[in-house]
Amino acid sequence: MSKGAVKFTKEDELLLKDFSSAVSKKNQVVFYGISSFVGITPIYLFYGAHQMEISDSWFIWIAAAVGVAYLLALSYKNMKHVLKHQIVIKRGDAIAREMNRLLADDKRCRKRKR
Repeated sequence: MSKGAVKFTKEDELLLKDFSSAVSKKNQVVFYGISSFVGITPIYLFYGAHQMEISDSWFIWIAAAVGVAYLLALSYKNMKHVLKHQIVIKRGDAIAREMNRLLADDKRCRKRKR
């Protein structure tokens, strides 16, 4: 095979996309929104429960909210790959059993191919 670009089929591209650690832009935006909400919630508590003024420490609160949103999104990106790998491990035995059952009926198939 030459050193040119390897062409994948659509099925191969789908498998690579499913098991990659990359997060789609849509999911990333949604999760940044959720993590921003989680990061802003303590600001409401400081303002409402502790009656702290926003003008006194707004810079620290905004920096903390942005930091929390970034760290939550980063942890989601890292855990997505781990969770998908655990699902593959759990499904692997069931898929192997099903394939062995299908191949056991095929008399023409040698044991070595199974």
